[in-house]
Amino acid sequence: MENLQPETAVNQPSLLSILRDDHKTAETLFAQYASLARSSDIRADREGLMARAGGLLRALHEIWEAILCPMLLDGGHATAVQRARDHQMQLIDQLQAVTAADHGLVALDDAVQILSTLAIDGFRMEEAQLFPLLEPLDTPALSHRVAVLRSEMLGHQGAD
Repeated sequence: MENLQPETAVNQPSLLSILRDDHKTAETLFAQYASLARSSDIRADREGLMARAGGLLRALHEIWEAILCPMLLDGGHATAVQRARDHQMQLIDQLQAVTAADHGLVALDDAVQILSTLAIDGFRMEEAQLFPLLEPLDTPALSHRVAVLRSEMLGHQGAD
């Protein structure tokens, strides 16, 4: 029988660990942004943090859309997937609003605060409602697949 497990699977963090770590990283980036917004008027610093947070949010969105939602749909969880997708689309729309417009600093800070709230609320919903559905599917092969896509999306930037 052919071994379908990646060679790195032994050292591969679980899928849920990868997602939780990315949630924590995004929350940290938003907290750093809020702190910076209170202490500095340097726009480039804010934009740098938003670029990192935005890259991570886009990577998480792609992981959900390309890998996790189809698996959950195959498992008969259409309602949970639709709720998550609806929230994801709000998040992506707000991310585009933050990055597309030339905001003044106050408007940028307000838009980032809305994005932060949407992201953190989404993370809590995923962890409470979707992670229990993913737990039985959390295999080394799946976590490796997610890690590869995450790495492709983030490149050498890294999220943390």
